[in-house]
Amino acid sequence: ELARKGDGRIVIASLHQPNHETFKELDILLLLAKGRQVYFGPAAEVEAYFAKCGFVCPKGLNIADYMLHIVSDLACLRDILTAEDEMTSIINLGGKEKRAEDEEEDDEDLKQSLDNLWQVEMYRPKTDELNVLIIRSFKQIWRRPMLLRLQLVLSLIASLFSIVMFRHMERNIAGIQNRLGFFFFQLAFFGFAGISSTDLILEERSIFLREIHGKFYSQITYFLSKVIVDGLMLRVLPMLIFDVLVYWSIGLREGAGHVLVFFVTTILFSLGTGALSVAVTLGSKTGGVASLGIILLLLFSILFGGFLSNAGSIPEWIGWCQYLSVYYQAMGAVVSNEVRGTTITTTLSRGLEITVNADDVLQKIQFAVQPNVASYIGALTLLYIGWVVAGYISMKVFFKVNG
Repeated sequence: ELARKGDGRIVIASLHQPNHETFKELDILLLLAKGRQVYFGPAAEVEAYFAKCGFVCPKGLNIADYMLHIVSDLACLRDILTAEDEMTSIINLGGKEKRAEDEEEDDEDLKQSLDNLWQVEMYRPKTDELNVLIIRSFKQIWRRPMLLRLQLVLSLIASLFSIVMFRHMERNIAGIQNRLGFFFFQLAFFGFAGISSTDLILEERSIFLREIHGKFYSQITYFLSKVIVDGLMLRVLPMLIFDVLVYWSIGLREGAGHVLVFFVTTILFSLGTGALSVAVTLGSKTGGVASLGIILLLLFSILFGGFLSNAGSIPEWIGWCQYLSVYYQAMGAVVSNEVRGTTITTTLSRGLEITVNADDVLQKIQFAVQPNVASYIGALTLLYIGWVVAGYISMKVFFKVNG
């Protein structure tokens, strides 16, 4: 708009990966790569210039994307810079044109210089890449806060409903039933909430591929930044808010150890289902396919959770699936932490009140049978790590990234 006012203004813009519409608005283009001038002239003629150097832009491809892809490759950049018919126009040292008799010697210096630059780029610390990508991911969430706000609002709403429904639970049959119902509701709610990250990941796919081709960072640092930021902002924070608001309000078991086990278990569960969602999304082409895959995996995980059917009635040849269920491990941990070591009171039809050992009840129904909650927490940790690894493999296989 400034350039079209006709008052003689010159607009200078520094652009990174401009789209086709933006690129068409440029009059003069200065293209830099590895700190060197590759092209300077009319933007409309850059495609012909690259074709003259032996790099013809495929039909239908954005020339801006194509030339960035070419100059990010050392071999291609070297071919352009050493093209005989363009050497005098693209290589300039100290403002003086090179003499013809010095071209061979300077060309060798140029290649050595490019090799040195390339080595520096190839061996930059991964920690620096990870720090930059983590900061960028946080900024992306901050600039597009709708998803985070929605997660936090839903967490608050779910906590309020839980307080209304399950407050003042006693140590009787009804109280145990309410506890099991609350645990199932919480885990189901936050498990399916993990689907929310599918669109965000798929929207970034084209940007990720362009930047990986440009060797701006490695695949592992990009993936770790997404896992860390997604885990902290969209998994840990909403679950932590829910736990703090609900735990003491509904009368769950007192004691620092029991509180710690509950918080650790629910957060690990949320991280695990989030990693599952990321892994499935990275292996899907569309949001619909990703959502369907996540829902099916979570439903089968619930099916083998141990609370819909008695563990003893599941056929042995398929019973091992329960150990791969995040719901089985999480429910086992929170139920064992809340119920084991306590007693349950109930009143018979004639007004006779009896006391039952809660451990015997759990053993009878074959639910949360492991007395040590550390085994459940350890299994949850392994499942989380497994889904993180599966997500990275899925990205390597289905994103079709070279190098």
